[in-house]
Amino acid sequence: MDRHILCLPNTNRVVMLAAIGFIASSSLFTTGCGNTRLSLRPRTVIDAADFASDDVPAISAPTARLLVRRTQDDTGAVAVITPGGPVLNASTAAATEQPVLIDAKVGDINGRPVYADAFLSVMEARLIAEAQDKSPAIWLRFARKLISDELERLIEDELLRAEALASFTPQQQQGLRYFVQNLRENIVRTNRGSETQANETLQREEGVSLDQYIKNQEARALVRHQIDNQILNKVHISWRDIQRFYEVNKDRYNPDPVAVLRRIRLRKPSEEDIARITDQLNQGVAFALVAADSKNLYNPEQGGMVPDVSFKDPYSDTEFQIGPVVTNDAAKTLTSGSWTGPLRWEALETPQADWIYLEQIKRISRPLDDQMVQLEIEQRLRNIFAERERVLYMRRLRNQATYTDVDQMSELLLRIAAERYYLPNASASDGS
Repeated sequence: MDRHILCLPNTNRVVMLAAIGFIASSSLFTTGCGNTRLSLRPRTVIDAADFASDDVPAISAPTARLLVRRTQDDTGAVAVITPGGPVLNASTAAATEQPVLIDAKVGDINGRPVYADAFLSVMEARLIAEAQDKSPAIWLRFARKLISDELERLIEDELLRAEALASFTPQQQQGLRYFVQNLRENIVRTNRGSETQANETLQREEGVSLDQYIKNQEARALVRHQIDNQILNKVHISWRDIQRFYEVNKDRYNPDPVAVLRRIRLRKPSEEDIARITDQLNQGVAFALVAADSKNLYNPEQGGMVPDVSFKDPYSDTEFQIGPVVTNDAAKTLTSGSWTGPLRWEALETPQADWIYLEQIKRISRPLDDQMVQLEIEQRLRNIFAERERVLYMRRLRNQATYTDVDQMSELLLRIAAERYYLPNASASDGS
């Protein structure tokens, strides 16, 4: 049975939408569902008076006598009630509330309808959460992308599902029926054999009924089957593919070495401070501990750690930019585990002193004969090739399919989502 629109949107809400910029274009109000145009503009108002008529059909005498009723009031006057059209006026049939949109069919995918309720329910929580503190423009961008992405996913899944069913042999169809039956029995069994309890559990945990959950799982199994058979099974990675990828991306597996340095910097140091720090380092106290001194002006919280410096061999030719020239030049002379200082210099005629330490040089080399490298490249290539196959396959399916224009469905869903999720929650967050 077809579902219909109970529309007549709240006029005030439409005005609010226009005011905050939600009406991105005139197409926001209409969409195409096949050859049907769906409009959310207020319909012509029909009031009770339109049902009154002066053309009362003739009533036979016997029937008229049955309908005539005499009443007598306290004065003795007699009133005769005769058949005729009901006396109605607009006020007697006034609506108690403003009409709202209950649900809408926004389009079709291969003959299967897309309803706003079912579509938006999967993203309802996110749309409401984003409405709490986002401006209309920001929320609109977020909602439009979310809806558009979900529509694309829905179209692909539906096309894959339908294609899988169409290609199934009788044996595969029987296997699918067994899968569905077995799934239902297992769910009911885990709920003490009660379908009622299974429904309650799924409504609470998944937000769907038992029947809908089974349908969703069946659709996922069909999509998975089609992806495996028409996409993944057509992806083959050769050893030559792996070698070629490694050569093109050699720097990724053999990056430049990195120097790990630490620095101590004192401003207006006293001779006692310089002697204290130098003595601690000479005694073998870890440079990181000495660099944590409160008088160190260079990153004491992290033990004077300098951001990693990558370089091309040889290390001694590296142009460091750690501090003043004297510190940069001194860093070139270090070997792993060595330090130098104090290095005296001035900044705006203010005496300074540095110590610099090369903690280690990190060299990472991952040759092609490393099995982990081969597996990593193979998986990366498999993903790349599978995506390429997916795009080509889905392009063929889309060319053969019929579905409502994605932009039209997206804009209508965005319009409905704004009225349902943004306007009420944004108003609440504004205190209005």
